[in-house]
Parts: sequence; C-alpha cells; structure tokens
Amino acid sequence: MPSPSLRRAGKLLLFTRSTDRLSDCSSGECRLKTAIIIDRRRLVALAATFALAPTVSRPTFAQAWPSRPVRVVVPYAPGGSTDTVARIAADRLSRTWGQQVVIENKPGAGTNIGAAAVASSDPDRYTMFIGTSFLATSRLLYRSLPYAISDLAPVTLVCTFPLLMVVPNSSPAKSVAEFIAFAREKKGKVTFASPGVGTVPSPH
Repeated sequence: MPSPSLRRAGKLLLFTRSTDRLSDCSSGECRLKTAIIIDRRRLVALAATFALAPTVSRPTFAQAWPSRPVRVVVPYAPGGSTDTVARIAADRLSRTWGQQVVIENKPGAGTNIGAAAVASSDPDRYTMFIGTSFLATSRLLYRSLPYAISDLAPVTLVCTFPLLMVVPNSSPAKSVAEFIAFAREKKGKVTFASPGVGTVPSPH
C-alpha cells in the first residue's frame, strides 16, 4: 500500500503514582530525554531512574528497591502495539533489576479503567502505568473521569513510533492532496479506519 504522507507520531510514556516520587519533573522536563526506540541505553537509563529515585521517609522504602515483583498496568488488551512494547521493556527490566516485572492488562473505557487502577493504588513504587495519548484526550471525551491527571507522575518516555496514512494500491490518490481532492469528489462515499475516537490517528 502506498503511503501518501507520514501523518503523526505516537508516544508511549511510563507513569507512576504522583506521590511515589520516582521522577524529577518539577521543571516540566523529566530527567530522561526522548528516544526513538527501546534500546539497551534506554532500558539502562530507565532502570537507573527507579534505582536512584529519591528516598521517601517511610519504613517500606528502607530496603533496596525493587525487593519484590513490579506491576506494569497496560490499559489495552494483549497483542496490541502498546502491550507488545510494554512486554519487551518488562522482559529487559526483569533481567536488569533481578525482580519480575509483571504486565497486567486492564482494557476498557478508553484506557480510563487502567489509569484509575494505578491512580488509586498504594504509592509504594511497585505499580506503573503505560500511558498513551488518551491521557490528554479523555478529559475532552468524557464528562467525568475516575482519576485526576495529577494522580499520575511521569517517569520517562518509553518510545515513539510513526503513524502512517495509507491507501489501497488500487486508490487513485498517491498523495494527501490527491486524497483530499478524491474525497471531495466522492463526498459521502469515502471511508476510513482508525483505532477509535480520541486516538492520535483519528481525525476527529
């Protein structure tokens, strides 16, 4: 399928409870900078972020971290791109930390079920959340949310990936301009597919 144009870039970010103090984002910039793919350097940096996180004056944090399995909540069903990236990262972090990183899929309600589960979890540094663009768009799509965005603290950007606008080989449109002209000519007869309203690829 030819691709008329590269449309946008999607991003996956790792969040934790805002009171976990795992990130250094007070200036609006997380301590870890962006990267294009998950590679060895990114995973090492991500592991160091947690290992060197500020100590909270609670008896629970007196021991070395992590001392037990870490849970990563993915707000989508297994098998999708977000789930795949999370499992790749979890496998490498398990080896780096010496503790199992467990993926827990909590799909539904446009990622709000998963986000709410993490936002209401115990702030013990053992529950993480893979966030997507829905964290920005959900507040515009729903009258109320079961969590506040301030309940979650960003830890790092996990990865970015390209999103392409594609058409069938049989389409007469070979560019975005040609597709727009074609859609205007065939008004009401052109269809499109996207992951859903509110997602980054969706034109809504």
